[in-house]
Amino acid sequence: MHDLATPPPASSLCLPGIPRSSERMHSGERWIGIDDVDGMPPFFTTAVGDNECWLFAGSNGPLCAGRRDPELALFPYVNADRILDHARSAGFLTCVQLDGGRLWEPWSDQPALHPRQRSLHRHELGAGLLFSETDLDSSLELAAELATCQRFGLVRRVALTNRGTQTVRVRVLDGFHRLVPPGVGTATWASYSYLAQAYMRHERVPGQRAALYTLNAAITDRAEPCEVLRCAAAWWLGPPGASTLLSTRQVDAFRAGAATTDEDEVRGATGALLCDLTLTIEPGETVRWLTGADTGLDQAEAAALVALINRADAAAEVEDAIACDRVGLRARLAAHDGLSLTGDRGDDDAHRSATLFNLMRGGVLPADLTVSRADFAAWLAGRNRAIAERARDAIAAWPEHLPLTALAECAGECNDPQLERLAGSWLPLAFSRRHGDPSRPWNRFAISLFDRDGRPRSSWQGNWRDIFQNWEALALSFPSALPAMIATFLDASSADGYNPYRVTSEGLDWEVPEDGPWSNFGYWGDHQIVYLTRLLESAVVHHPGWIEARLARCAHASADVPYRIRPYAELCADPHHGVRFDHAAHDAAMARCTQLGSDGRLLPGPDGQPLLLSLAEKLLIPVLAKLSNLVPGAGIWLNTRRPEWNDANNALVGWGCSLVTVFQLHRHLALLRRVTAEAAELPLSAATAQFLDGLAAALLAADAASCRDAQARKTVMDRLGAIGQRHRERVYARDLGAIAAVPAARLRAFLDAAAAAIDATLT
Repeated sequence: MHDLATPPPASSLCLPGIPRSSERMHSGERWIGIDDVDGMPPFFTTAVGDNECWLFAGSNGPLCAGRRDPELALFPYVNADRILDHARSAGFLTCVQLDGGRLWEPWSDQPALHPRQRSLHRHELGAGLLFSETDLDSSLELAAELATCQRFGLVRRVALTNRGTQTVRVRVLDGFHRLVPPGVGTATWASYSYLAQAYMRHERVPGQRAALYTLNAAITDRAEPCEVLRCAAAWWLGPPGASTLLSTRQVDAFRAGAATTDEDEVRGATGALLCDLTLTIEPGETVRWLTGADTGLDQAEAAALVALINRADAAAEVEDAIACDRVGLRARLAAHDGLSLTGDRGDDDAHRSATLFNLMRGGVLPADLTVSRADFAAWLAGRNRAIAERARDAIAAWPEHLPLTALAECAGECNDPQLERLAGSWLPLAFSRRHGDPSRPWNRFAISLFDRDGRPRSSWQGNWRDIFQNWEALALSFPSALPAMIATFLDASSADGYNPYRVTSEGLDWEVPEDGPWSNFGYWGDHQIVYLTRLLESAVVHHPGWIEARLARCAHASADVPYRIRPYAELCADPHHGVRFDHAAHDAAMARCTQLGSDGRLLPGPDGQPLLLSLAEKLLIPVLAKLSNLVPGAGIWLNTRRPEWNDANNALVGWGCSLVTVFQLHRHLALLRRVTAEAAELPLSAATAQFLDGLAAALLAADAASCRDAQARKTVMDRLGAIGQRHRERVYARDLGAIAAVPAARLRAFLDAAAAAIDATLT
């Protein structure tokens, strides 16, 4: 194992006082953290690895960790306050009996009867957490590092060091507690935790300090046989000890100084793996051990883990796995400019941390931006089975690996517009997940880095705003990905000018009405303008002429979100409920998904495949939708049940206006005027062309008085609202009409009128 951490300076070993930032070297690596962390209120933090595991921890010691998503939690996945309420709510547990029978429980929430010092540090890459506590009377320091790796899951490296001048003899009970097996999901635990424990069965592997944690049967009241065929596992590597416990039932006996006995099987309780050992530690000596836990294991995986842990070189294998994980994480950061250095180490740390969390949201691209043909083909089959089958032979002839920039070119040679559309939006992103933790129960993240055979796979997910604001930064490191980012944005936006709730590599998603205070639906409209503008501006810089060359290409789809904005008169009467959910349209989209793939969520054309529109039309639609809700002199009317600019404007939904979006429209219109300046004509659907001309006339007829006079303002609003309603009715009726070339002069006339109306509102 690695050398123990560098001891803190003697001056820092003092009674708990004011928390202060600090650094320390541990295992040859730099850690950044807080000394006397128990002098501040508990807070939530996290560690990240180059793997599918997740780890959240309270600064006071409790843990929540698991694999892939909350349904594969190793410890109960509950709200953050329940985790933080008690230091021993779940995670690690250590009890130390000192000479004379005194009990020291590092990171316990019991009142300190003897002076101690606690510190919490995070690995400089964010790849681990280090909990340290020193008992100042005995000069014993316990340093427990938490890390994750793909091969072993959650790993805890413990070092108990004698910092004093006298030999110390101690008895230690250490390990994990409150482990839960697969099959106990978040909903089950929240409502039936006591019942769930009745189903639990935990068995120690004969002759080893390892155990498997299972359910006797699936938790259900149905009259049918149902097994849970996966388990969790925990193991302990270190000095020999007296006994191994699978529950906390003997912890109080240990505290009282009584002997403990091996537990080979435990039922009806959450699991634990606690080892009872007696140690003699000389001055300056360190005793080390490893504990680990993983979940979601099938029989073969569990057997392989048990066999590996039983090998003589098991500890070295664990250490190597953690080291390799950190090398991988560093490589991801390096490829995305996360390791840039300045003359200020604090700025460097902040930049590295910000880059890491940006990558967790937006995803990581291959350093060489190559695409796996097999990966693309598998993704294509999930998006659109008909196109995947139609293009199967052509794709098989492509190189096994090809540059991302060549993917759309290869697809274009097939003369299949749908294949070209899909290839043009393909992004080989990985490492991405929705933001979420136990403090955000409505945000359910999932981390998927590997397929069923263990091969790396591309997968990303995010709420609309989160994914695109992170791609804006990602594009600075990988400008070659901008065309696919823009295509993804446009193809997931709706034909009535808005965006769905969530977008992922597998397609798009929308909110469906349910019971509960967090159940809501509606359009978040502001993100259509601001993030699209920023991506387009980057494309203008990095790909001059690309937008202009594609304006007339009909290679983009539209989201078929089953929201129906009510008629203008109804919006005026009750703007708080301006959107209804069309259950029939939702069911039809789900049926198309069953037949076609996730492309079934897109607006269908006459042939059942997604309707293809030009880039020019897709760029115009969100602008037209916004301006149909313009309140002269005030802003964009918030009548789609969701706020502009997220929570800051929640209270404005219905009656309020967003001026921020008007400023963003000003910027966006300037960009559109620039990229369409040389166009002669552009293909638009009949419905959009009518929308364009109607708004242009209405905005031209408005005068400066409409920004000051209430009656004039209402007249303009009524006219704009009626035009927007007519367009929506055509969209909802699937009546966009034929696509025809429209003179670009009509587009420029609209842009001029829109710019004048925006300027009048801003001034």
